[in-house]
Amino acid sequence: MLPTAAVEFPCSVGALCSDVNSECVQGSCVCQAAYQTVGDTCEPLGTLNSGCLFGWACRDTNAVCRNNLCLCKDGYFSNNGICRRQPDVGEPCRTLDTCSHGLAECRGGQCQCRQAYFSINKSCGRLGVLGYPCDTNQRCTTSGSQCVGNKCICKDGFYETQGMCKQSLQLGESCTAEDICGDQYAQCTQGICSCTEAYYTVHGRCTPRGVLNSPCLPDAVCSTPGLHCSYGLCTCRQDFYPAGQDCREKVLLGAVCVESQECADANALCIGGDCTCKQPYIQTRQICALSRVRRSLHASCIDEGSCSDPDTMHCAPSGICECRQGYFPIGNICSLKKALLIKCSLDVECATPNAGCHGGVCQCHPQTHFTGDVCKIKGTLSAPCLSGSGCIDSNTVCQGGLCLCHPSFYENNGRCVPKRPNMAACDTSSSDVCQDENAFCNGKWCQCMEGFYLNRGSCVSQLPLGSVCEEGDVCQGMFSSCQSRRCQCAQGFLQSGTSCVPQGEPGSLYGPCLLGRQCKSEHSTCDGNVCVCAEGYFDSSGTCVLKSAIGGACSGSRACGASNSACRNQVCVCQYGYQEKEGFCVPLGSLGDVCLFGHQCLDISAVCSSGECTCQEGYYRWGDHCVPVLPLNADCVLSDVCRADHASCVLGQCQCSPLYTQNGSVCAPTIPLSSPCTEGDICEDKKAVCTRGFCQCQAKYANLRCLLDCCMAAVCLGIFALATMSSAKMITVSVWRDSMQEEGLVTVDIPCASMWGFIITAN
Repeated sequence: MLPTAAVEFPCSVGALCSDVNSECVQGSCVCQAAYQTVGDTCEPLGTLNSGCLFGWACRDTNAVCRNNLCLCKDGYFSNNGICRRQPDVGEPCRTLDTCSHGLAECRGGQCQCRQAYFSINKSCGRLGVLGYPCDTNQRCTTSGSQCVGNKCICKDGFYETQGMCKQSLQLGESCTAEDICGDQYAQCTQGICSCTEAYYTVHGRCTPRGVLNSPCLPDAVCSTPGLHCSYGLCTCRQDFYPAGQDCREKVLLGAVCVESQECADANALCIGGDCTCKQPYIQTRQICALSRVRRSLHASCIDEGSCSDPDTMHCAPSGICECRQGYFPIGNICSLKKALLIKCSLDVECATPNAGCHGGVCQCHPQTHFTGDVCKIKGTLSAPCLSGSGCIDSNTVCQGGLCLCHPSFYENNGRCVPKRPNMAACDTSSSDVCQDENAFCNGKWCQCMEGFYLNRGSCVSQLPLGSVCEEGDVCQGMFSSCQSRRCQCAQGFLQSGTSCVPQGEPGSLYGPCLLGRQCKSEHSTCDGNVCVCAEGYFDSSGTCVLKSAIGGACSGSRACGASNSACRNQVCVCQYGYQEKEGFCVPLGSLGDVCLFGHQCLDISAVCSSGECTCQEGYYRWGDHCVPVLPLNADCVLSDVCRADHASCVLGQCQCSPLYTQNGSVCAPTIPLSSPCTEGDICEDKKAVCTRGFCQCQAKYANLRCLLDCCMAAVCLGIFALATMSSAKMITVSVWRDSMQEEGLVTVDIPCASMWGFIITAN
């Protein structure tokens, strides 16, 4: 008798295994196929719908033991004892297959959504449900949603969550981690919608904290403690120094440092990693100073009495003699700063903050404006501003301390562009881009909101039943129209209150129905408790017939499916004033579109030229809009186009490029001294003119730099200057002031603009 071995025990060739459903394979007793090891015996694998024990394997790999039965996994169905994968919407199927989506069925060899349902991303949903199709006459059923681009999406100020549209929360409102705050720069922090760290709240909006040299409001919060808002700019506080877009605190003498700019004392250097006084200064009470003598401007000092003119100078905390407030340095003295419109030579001479020397007088800098007695910085779009005229872009207004687009403009890529008229092309779902307050952008053009219709270019309210109407007016509610100059119910309907109810049999076309119940007519659906033709079908003698696409055959305009289409010569085409794009009829008139006449172009600054909408003269194309080219000296931003050749936007104004100068409304090239020129040319040196075909210095000016020639001038700063002309290269100059007299040698082109008088004799 041959020896026997238990399951999973060693065995030898020819030996018998103790379990009849096992066999000796490679020296070990194992269970046969369709059996599994349970203890030391072989138990059969569970067949589909047969009993099993928890943890046992079922014979079908796509089945699991559930409630002591072998059942198909989720996403699979039983077919002839085998678990098959449920096909998704749009995938091939057989008649008995079960489609993966509960609202789908196997029809025509493919999983398709049931009647009155639509397929989106392998899912089925009703017309008007969030994320599913809709049309302009069909209300979206989800609260807070609207029909845009033939699809139900959440309105502005709402966001989608779990198939619903939830309103975004305002700053300061309570929130949870799942909520979305309405401001893009806000988030839910400690249960409250708050601005993120780089922003702070201004009039209910998140405004960026100012970085170094950025505009700010008087009490604005700059990005770091080392910054503060001064004269409309975020600047470094006293005893701080700029480092990138931040300000770091300076350190005292003896403190550790890396660079000399870190040292608070202007006469200290970072030596050996410490702030140390440079030679010949010595440390005195945390300042670097020289010996106690009256010091000139920019020299080291110890106290107020150390500076040469205490009335105009003071000893700054840095230990340096500096001009007092209201004075500016000129040489080694401090002179009183000048008010606006007073003559000047340098920016530093002007007393008013944000002003400089322009055209020889103190004026407000470009990108600032004069208000009262100060020059206030003009703000860019969404930047802080200080008054009603303090914004750079002419299409912005200062509102609530921020530069915002004018009500008739909207923001697009950082610019304020004109709002779009009704039926004009647009590419956003916002209502802010449309001029008409009763219109919104459906993603392709500005259309009237639900309950309104287009009449002579404006969106007007639909007329209630019984109202007097004219041809072309739209009556309120479904199944009504203007008949005999009065809004009445259509044939087959009766007025009931403010709506029209069907007269047909229940379930028949235009007969009453219950939502979800099957209507009897093929391709009809229950909408508003009335059986009507489904989306994409129309009523033809009591039968719902499929509408035709653009280019398809038709017998009347109702047979055409696209909005703004018509049936001409038995073919569906777009109506006049529209063109076909991706199966839709969109209005003609955008820049670059074909046109027949001028007012067909949508942009008010565009014209119809050679059959195409283009910007008129004086304007250029910027995206889908025509914006004006700007004249010289006009306020501008970097993306603007200046009208004059050889001009560009510099420091917020249209200015002539280098090597060119303004001559009226054009930029003319400047001609160097001694170069050929023609009458009317502008010479490079302001003291030169075009004389005998060359740029030459005017009378009383000489040399290649057009300096004042003291040898020809009668008076120089009120002091007589006498000279004897000679061909000598050097002259002797006798210089006097009061009773003092000095002699020396100077070159002939020495300027005479000084406090000394000269008697000059040839040598």
